[in-house]
Amino acid sequence: MCRRIMAILLGIFLVSGWPHPGAAALDRGATPPYHNLALRTYFRDRLVGMAQDWRLPESAGQSALDPELDRRIDLLIADFSERLIRRMATLNRRLAQVEFDRHRLMPALRRGEASSLWQLRLSLNELRKAAADLRTCLAPVFPQEASTCGFRPLVVESDLEEGFEKQVVMLRSELERSERLIRQLILEPTLTVSLDDLRGPNMLVSLHRAERIAEALISILTRKATWAGSKRR
Repeated sequence: MCRRIMAILLGIFLVSGWPHPGAAALDRGATPPYHNLALRTYFRDRLVGMAQDWRLPESAGQSALDPELDRRIDLLIADFSERLIRRMATLNRRLAQVEFDRHRLMPALRRGEASSLWQLRLSLNELRKAAADLRTCLAPVFPQEASTCGFRPLVVESDLEEGFEKQVVMLRSELERSERLIRQLILEPTLTVSLDDLRGPNMLVSLHRAERIAEALISILTRKATWAGSKRR
């Protein structure tokens, strides 16, 4: 979805000169990461490619020295940065909801109440989708980075309470790491990246690990909820 929207905006922006959404960020005096080489290369290649495909004038994007091209890249980066910030905010809300539901529903989970199991499953699925959405937006810009991993979280189903607690802690750790890297490498590229972050998984892999943890917990909750519901019949 993110890639389709970006392609449509690029096309309209090239042909019509229509004010791009990123202009709002520039008008407010925001400072998105204009000098991020990966972002500039990605959007420059997209603009140049679309200008060639549509046989537009060189000034529409084929000249690497065209100041208007740089202006358009700045606008696209501003818009992309705002999209990332919104998706990160959504992901943080989904994590907060999972943690809230975990504390609120834990007594019912101990009793194996099907409705509580389904509610927590729903919260985790919303978090999983938000993590996948953010990863999908980032992946095309960083094709040289691995975006998936073979990580398989180990959850002991017979001890759901303790296992769930540990996995949610891991989930939060992966999401905090991915957000920290997104800010350090994209949104605020002047920040220093810690040695631990450089040695660890990249932001895309951290997001994928969070998805896998959520999927494992969803699978267990689904089985337990189905079993609990069948007992009541």
